[in-house]
Amino acid sequence: MAISITLLITALLAADCESIPGSNTLWSSPSINWLFIGEDHGTNEEPEAFGDIICGASISRKVLVAVEQPASEQSAIDTFLTSNGGAAARDVFLKSAIWTNTFKDGRSSQAQFRLFERWRTMYSRGKIAGVIAFQPVTAVASAAEYEAAMAGELKRASRPDHLVIALVGNVHAMRTKVSYSNPSYMPAAGLLPRKQTVSVTFERSGGEQWACASMTECGVISSPAPATPVPAGTRIEPDGTSSYSAVLYLGKLTSASPPQPTPLLDRR
Repeated sequence: MAISITLLITALLAADCESIPGSNTLWSSPSINWLFIGEDHGTNEEPEAFGDIICGASISRKVLVAVEQPASEQSAIDTFLTSNGGAAARDVFLKSAIWTNTFKDGRSSQAQFRLFERWRTMYSRGKIAGVIAFQPVTAVASAAEYEAAMAGELKRASRPDHLVIALVGNVHAMRTKVSYSNPSYMPAAGLLPRKQTVSVTFERSGGEQWACASMTECGVISSPAPATPVPAGTRIEPDGTSSYSAVLYLGKLTSASPPQPTPLLDRR
């Protein structure tokens, strides 16, 4: 039986991806414009899984990646994406505020840097349209205004026929109000059109992560494995009232990813 060129190319592309079973259902509908993936900052496994999701979605959709980094660093990201990825390009990129900010909550981890390197390769191959930084840099008066600013950046980033896939802390990916805050507020995912937005959170089976208890106290923390671990897979929330549209189970323990080392600002 002859195999069509299209099917062959699709199979070859899929071989590069190791997406969580069932996750392809999250982006299969062309009506979905935004896909939020909520993570626990500071692990190796969740950024890796996010990269696989980008890889899988790019087989059938035009994908624009959005990352919870300061919008002021967009130029640094664009420069790295279009570079050859060599030592000089990496050194320049690692001098940006993404990596040199004194607050190390996991978004400047070694795993996050590996993601940017993976995106650079995908961008050079035409598999993604770009990477957008959407964390607001102007002062806001409340958490509600901060979330609204994030949602606004993502709306502006939207392009016709493209799927915007955003990696955020799992609170930002919620589609229901944060009720434990006073006053309560709606996260960014809940401020985008409901029928065009899918919000997802990773579920770990215990392990370690790099996290911060305060602006200055950061380090490795551990959480126990559940008595009955759930295997890797995707659970869709059917009722529409849950905090997320779906849950992505990693099916394994996580390991902590410490901050990415940065070069000296002045090498002589």
